[in-house]
Amino acid sequence: MSADDPRRGPAAVTGERPRPSTLVLLLVVAAATLAGIVALWLMDTSPWGDFDEVSWLVTLIGRFFTIGVGLVAWRARPDNRVGPLFVVAGFAGFIPFLSFGGDALAWTVGDMWVLAGIVVLAHIYLAFPEGRTAGWSRQLAIAVYAWFLVFTVAERLVRAYTPDWPWTNPLLLWPHEAAAELVGQASLLGGLVLAVLVVATVIEKWRRGTNLARRALAPVFWVSPVTLIVVGAWLLGRLVDSEALTAVATGPLAQLSAFLLPLAFLIGLLQTRLSHASVADLVLELEGVTTAELEPALA
Repeated sequence: MSADDPRRGPAAVTGERPRPSTLVLLLVVAAATLAGIVALWLMDTSPWGDFDEVSWLVTLIGRFFTIGVGLVAWRARPDNRVGPLFVVAGFAGFIPFLSFGGDALAWTVGDMWVLAGIVVLAHIYLAFPEGRTAGWSRQLAIAVYAWFLVFTVAERLVRAYTPDWPWTNPLLLWPHEAAAELVGQASLLGGLVLAVLVVATVIEKWRRGTNLARRALAPVFWVSPVTLIVVGAWLLGRLVDSEALTAVATGPLAQLSAFLLPLAFLIGLLQTRLSHASVADLVLELEGVTTAELEPALA
C-alpha cells in the first residue's frame, strides 16, 4: 500500500506517529500505581505529624489525574508531545512526597525539587499546541530547566540545615549562609522573570497564531489565571517570607488548578485533533477531483 493510498485513512494523510502500544500504556499505569503506593507509604510512616493529610491526598489524586490526561492525549495525538510531557509532569509531581521520608537524602530531594512538576508544565505551555518548541520557545524551555537544576542544587551545596533539624544536609560541600541566601533570592527572582517570559511568549503565540491555534489555546487561557496566581504566590511568598502567600500557593486554588489545567490542555488538544481529521477527510474526498470540477462549486 503506497503512502498516498486513501485506504490508509486520515492518520496517514496527517502524518501521525503510531499510537503508543497497550503494553506501553500498561507500563505507565503500573509505574504510576507504584509511585502512588510509595507516596502513601511515605505519608503513613512519616515522622512529621503536622501536615494536612487531606490536602496531600487530593494532591496525590491530582498526580494520577495528570498522568491519565497525558495518556489520553498521547493516544489521541501521538504526533504531539504534549501527551508524553503531561505524563512526565505527573510523575515529577510525585517528587515532593519524598519529603515525608525519615531520611536526610529523601527529604532533601523532595524539598529541593518541589517545583519539578511546574517546570515541566512551563515546557508544556511553550510547546502547546504544536507539541514541540522551536527558536525562542526552545531557548526559553532550556533556560527554565537550567534555572531549576542549577539553582536548586547550588543552594543545597552551600546551605547548612539549622542545628535543631534532625539531620545534616547530605549535599552540603561548603557551608556559607550568606551565599545560600544570595543563591536562594537569585533563584526566586529568576523564577519570577522566567514565569513572566513564559506568559508573554504564550500570549504572543496566541496573537500570531492561526484560528486553529487560538481555539486550542482558548480553554487554557480561561484556566491559566488560577495557575498564575498559585505559581506567583509561591515564588513571591518565598521571596518575601510571607506565610499568607504560601498558604494561597498550597491551598484550594492549587488543588483546583491541578485538575482544571490538564483538562483544559486536553480539550484544546482534542480540538486540534478534530480539525486535523476534518482536513484529512477533505483531502480524501478531493482525491482525483480536477480543478475544472471544483470551479463551479467555488463560484
